[in-house]
Amino acid sequence: RLDPNSAAAHFGAGRAALAKREYPAAVTHLEKALALEPQATATHYQLAMAYRGLGELPRAETQLAQKGTIEPRPIDPLMRAFDELLESAEAYNVRGGRELESGNWSAAAEDFRKGLALKPDDPSLRHRLGTALYQLGDAAGASEQFREVIRTSPEFAKAHFSLGVVLAAAGRHQEAIESFSNALTHDGLQLARVLARSGQPLKGLAEYQQVLERDPAMKEALFGYAMTLIRVQRYGAARDRLRDAVKSYPSDPVFSHGLARLLAAAPDARVRNGLQAKALVDELLKTERSIDVGATAAMALAELGEFEQAVAVQRDVIATAESGGLHGVVAHLIDNLKLYERRQPCRIPFTDDELP
Repeated sequence: RLDPNSAAAHFGAGRAALAKREYPAAVTHLEKALALEPQATATHYQLAMAYRGLGELPRAETQLAQKGTIEPRPIDPLMRAFDELLESAEAYNVRGGRELESGNWSAAAEDFRKGLALKPDDPSLRHRLGTALYQLGDAAGASEQFREVIRTSPEFAKAHFSLGVVLAAAGRHQEAIESFSNALTHDGLQLARVLARSGQPLKGLAEYQQVLERDPAMKEALFGYAMTLIRVQRYGAARDRLRDAVKSYPSDPVFSHGLARLLAAAPDARVRNGLQAKALVDELLKTERSIDVGATAAMALAELGEFEQAVAVQRDVIATAESGGLHGVVAHLIDNLKLYERRQPCRIPFTDDELP
């Protein structure tokens, strides 16, 4: 029987549901695990994968931005046996992590390799494999793993740092400096996000600016900066940043969706443009029919005065969210539905939880 007060138990149940592609159940358990043990940053990655499975890409991005390696600590011995019953990448990551902590480098490497066979693009597994290989004296193998993480997940700051350590030990100091600099850039991104979400958005903006000075093309920083401008109610500046990003990255839906939301529901009338918002949403709907995009479509319709259609779309969005078990988002969706039923547009483009 699952202990309802155990973050580790919910984390394990969430990973099991994720492995079976039971995404609504995975979200329920992982959100509970995060509420019970918010410092367990590894939960964010699992939650991101669950939201991605549901097609909730903005929420997946938000969770992915907060990912870490700290897992919930089990409060009962049954969790170890539970983990060992799972044949999944996540389970191998947990087992390998235990072997790393115990200094069993060969066993850890074997577990990480088994996990990567199931999920080749998992940055945590590959970085940990590199760490185990380095401890075994295989610097070349470790370097290869760290470089692959950087290639597939450049935002994974630990891989940049670890590669720097390997390069420095080999006397390749200039390359090591470059790797450490890259690690600082991506760590700065994490700091900016935390500042923005913890009631210090102006400091978050300053940190984002420093990251962008080091890497002007970093998409995560461009998006985070624009969203933080929304937090401080600089809607015009946020619109301009998002428009520039859409031009630079026309195939990335994150920027066009953010811009559509802002144009549809910004409190500043000088920023709103319902026709442009609807045009952006129509393009997004050709490739992505998620709850978030549907809610944005309803916002755009309401801004254009098409309230009957906005009500119909919003009701469909709410039904989808309820059937998917996403009860945490339904309340805000219902609030917007009530606005449309009263023939009033939305003036909150993003809730606080939706902003990175």
